Amino acid sequence: MIPSIRWNAQDKDQIRRAAIELGADQVSFLALKDYVSPASPDPRRYLPGVESFVIIAFRELRGAYMNQTIMRMESLGAVDTVWEQLEIRLGKYLENTFDADVMPIPQHRPFEVTVESWRRIIGPVSIRHLAVQSGMGVFGRNTLVVHPKWGSMVRYGVLLTTAKVDSDQPLENFNPCKDCSYPCVENCPAKAIEKGIVKQNRCTRYSQPYDVGNFMRAVVKMADMGPKEIKEFVQTPHFFNLYMASMRYMFYRCIECTRGCPGTELRPEYSGKIPIPVNATTLEKPADPGFSIFDQGHWDPRNLRD
Repeated sequence: MIPSIRWNAQDKDQIRRAAIELGADQVSFLALKDYVSPASPDPRRYLPGVESFVIIAFRELRGAYMNQTIMRMESLGAVDTVWEQLEIRLGKYLENTFDADVMPIPQHRPFEVTVESWRRIIGPVSIRHLAVQSGMGVFGRNTLVVHPKWGSMVRYGVLLTTAKVDSDQPLENFNPCKDCSYPCVENCPAKAIEKGIVKQNRCTRYSQPYDVGNFMRAVVKMADMGPKEIKEFVQTPHFFNLYMASMRYMFYRCIECTRGCPGTELRPEYSGKIPIPVNATTLEKPADPGFSIFDQGHWDPRNLRD
């Protein structure tokens, strides 16, 4: 029988301090009875006896949003690493301290691939809904969570737990999109945001040029190639980029829906025009000679000006 555990306000503060010491930026709580996400599966599928959620926010680095090359993924991957370490260390802390069972939910991958989810990703829980319903932020026009301090440049992690807890309250009187001038929906180059819904196939095909969909297209293409064509293809930058993405370094080349969220702690210039490297818009043909890491020239300190 699963022990009946209830966290009080003092316990929640203790857990917040522990999580922040491990690298979190903010922590919130939501009871299972207050979780609403009709398109998601039952969380009890993943942890029988689950009673609540611990939602953990990680602010991304501002500087990474000034860069739309694959180098930006180092910052994104670093958040994954912090979460992976935090989920096991905080999970053990909760289990040892409170005798509550804990199950971490991945921030992005892996997810179960079934008939329902292989064309439209459906995670074990909706992390966005959990963040909004526990007061981390509100849904923006870009369909992402807009945090009061960090806008949409935030990643979230979730722990399922058998401990009971009173939910943190949703934010009130916070409507960052009301007077916002940044055209996040209109700026989407894939036209993927329609009526508050993201067309995932449009978004991923453009924003993730080396994701599993484009990997599958490459495999299908190779099936029709002869030996000489295959040999030539595997020696192209495109094939090597697909290989890197499969190892870990998935590349989100497009951040138009997030990088200009104003009214946050970000620098003022982030809400205006941000210089985009030429190579951020030429990846549809990565073998094109016009795609070069030297599109802004070779480094020469003599080019510096006071």
